[in-house]
Order: sequence, then C-alpha cells, then structure tokens
Amino acid sequence: MSWFKSVFFVGIAVFSLAIIASCGSSEEDSVNFDDIAPTSEKYKNGPEKDPQQEKETSEKPTASEFLTLGDSLFPDATWKNWDTLLFLDRFGAIVSEKWILTSEKDSVVFLSYSFKDSLRVKNAFYNWLDCFGAPCKSYKVGQNAKYNKRNTLVYVAPQQVVLVESTGKLKEENIRAILQKEKKKQFWIYIVDAPKKGKTVWKRIEKGEEKPISKVDENS
Repeated sequence: MSWFKSVFFVGIAVFSLAIIASCGSSEEDSVNFDDIAPTSEKYKNGPEKDPQQEKETSEKPTASEFLTLGDSLFPDATWKNWDTLLFLDRFGAIVSEKWILTSEKDSVVFLSYSFKDSLRVKNAFYNWLDCFGAPCKSYKVGQNAKYNKRNTLVYVAPQQVVLVESTGKLKEENIRAILQKEKKKQFWIYIVDAPKKGKTVWKRIEKGEEKPISKVDENS
C-alpha cells in the first residue's frame, strides 16, 4: 500500500482532514493540502472572513486533546466543530475530533482519529496515501513531494492519526511535545512535516528519539 487520499487540512489529514495504488512520482511533484486533507470550498484557503461568522459563539470544548495546543497557537481563536465528512471517516475510527480555529491573523485545523488497533491505523493511512486528490495520485512513504498553500503536520501513532494544518509556521518538535509531554513516551510510526514552501520531511519517533524513514516503499 502507500500515503493519504482526498478532503481536510484544510487535507490533511487532514491529519485531508479526504485521500490514497502505488505509482512513481518525482521529488518535484506538487501536492496541495486540499489533496491530502480535502476541504470544502468554504475552507479551501482557510475559513472566509465574514461579519456574521465573526459574531458566532465559539464552540470551544471543555475537554479535548487539542485544548493545550489550541491555547498555545491561538489563545483568542474561535473554535468550530468541523462536521464535514472526510476521507479518514470511512475507516471506522472509534473516536474522532475535527476542529477549525479562526482568528484575525490565521486559521488552523485540528484532526484526530483513534482506531481500535495499529492494523486499522495503517489501513486508513496507506489508503489515504494511495489516491490523493483529483485526479487520483499515489504517493509513497518517505517521498519528499512538495505541499503548497498551507503548512501541514501529520502524526501517525499505533492507534491514532493526528493532523495539524495552518497558514502560519508550525514547529513540529514543539507540537509533538504538547501532544505527548513525556519525551520517552513519544512514539510515532510516522511524522510528516509538509511546509507550504519546501519539501516534505518524514521521520519516525521511538521513545522520544528521531529515526529516519529509510525506504520510500516502506508500507508495513
């Protein structure tokens, strides 16, 4: 198999938060976040600025794994629950969270999908990679393709896929530390750091230590 399919994320994705057959692709291939984590037209380049929308009441939750992260990146943001059906929604997650945060300066997307086991995580993730966007394109684990428009981070754990996407710069190590505070407990099968300018960086984290992704065809 191989990496993401089409919506987020906003796709992330979205960690499209929609998106994944294996076919070759050069390092110069350009992939928009819209392909990775499919979004609606409304949020294609971040939520539209609209006077009515700005007056809406924030839906910020009282409990969420993204509360600390959201308060760190956007302390004054308005939270909205993203109820759009995304590609990863097809794979039977037992718990999911989909948020769009907006402020005067930026917008950010948070996606999280928790699965019963690592087999289901890999199935969802590799399918996401196998057919990105329209037209469908296949991308490989470790492939340094370009991603445009928005900065995107995808974290793949043994039972979870998390996506963070923003116009502003995202510091992968800082976000990772917020998602899992105890460094020695950090374990991510894949981390995909896809800046809007530049090529994707793939890495693996084991007990807090960074490990390279050595094979572009590593799909197991």
